[in-house]
Amino acid sequence: MKYTYRHKKFTAVFTDEDGYFSLTGDVDGGSGACGDKIVEIDPRFKLMEDMHLCDVKTGEPMHAEANGIYFAECYLKDGGKEYGLETIANHLHVSIEKAEEFCELVKNRNEEYKDRLHISRPSDSAQVKLDMFFAELRRQWNAEALEVVRQAQELYDEYLAESEYSDDDEDKPFDFDTCNMPEKVKALSEWLECDPDDITEETDQIFSAHGREYLVVDDDEADELWDDYLDNYIDECLEVPDSLEPYFDRDRWKEDARVDGRGHSLSRYDGCEHDVTVEYDGMKETYFIYRQ
Repeated sequence: MKYTYRHKKFTAVFTDEDGYFSLTGDVDGGSGACGDKIVEIDPRFKLMEDMHLCDVKTGEPMHAEANGIYFAECYLKDGGKEYGLETIANHLHVSIEKAEEFCELVKNRNEEYKDRLHISRPSDSAQVKLDMFFAELRRQWNAEALEVVRQAQELYDEYLAESEYSDDDEDKPFDFDTCNMPEKVKALSEWLECDPDDITEETDQIFSAHGREYLVVDDDEADELWDDYLDNYIDECLEVPDSLEPYFDRDRWKEDARVDGRGHSLSRYDGCEHDVTVEYDGMKETYFIYRQ
């Protein structure tokens, strides 16, 4: 089983390869096990995220019993400084109340072993009660394994339906007049090779797309921002003493600094400058793009 879900803000993949459920994807510029971010965008992936790295046949979390007891013992020892009740609850797929009950069972089991108490009836043993707790959980995990497969298929069908519905509007041109800075939106969409409606105008110079931010400016704006950046660098980083300020040639220093190019100052991500020329409303203009 392998389902790929394509959303404007992420791509998610849910599989049962190697005997474990897996939810991975690409979102906000990162990739891998980012199910928590996917769930923030589409809560329908919640169970798939919960079942990440759980056994596909039993639904049991990886090293469920050993890790659960370890987390509980740490909690009992330091009051949750390293692993709190939320960690235990997430690991065992239970509520906070159930996590507290589990910790109490572990505590009683450990005290029973430590004191070597004589138990008149085996059913009264704290270990037996702990085993019964896990037996109940295994029934729950098994049900979740069946349910997540059903939900994965159902959600995949919904994504396909939503995609087909969206395809009906594919031939309709994007209305750039709805943008505050249409020329810049067009420039960024062409450079990214993405749909213009994937781009959000944060300000008249900052734009975001697919979880990443970009500075998009014309040549004059780039030069003005570059000059401001170099002035701020002198004031905040060089810390020229007041006594030496009259002898410090700011313009000469900035002239030397400009050898590295505008991208070095304006692109926080990789120091690169990209340019694209677009035509809008009968006018051609070159815009410069810097990833932030």
